[in-house]
Amino acid sequence: KHPMDLDPSKLVFTEEQKETFNKYVVSTRIRAARNISGFSLPTGATEEDRAGVENVLKQTFAGLSGELSGTYYEL
Repeated sequence: KHPMDLDPSKLVFTEEQKETFNKYVVSTRIRAARNISGFSLPTGATEEDRAGVENVLKQTFAGLSGELSGTYYEL
């Protein structure tokens, strides 16, 4: 389960930030999506998940050719 805190009372804005926000933002929506099936989103990912995502990406990068090909460097 992903940790989350949706309590808007914990947001901290300066008066200038509030003014700018209220000037430009009428409504907002945040959507998080998983791009690689079977793996948790980064905030809830384990080391095993991260290694799995890296392996999927390595395989994908290895299949790129031409202008899209290159060298993958691990962090």
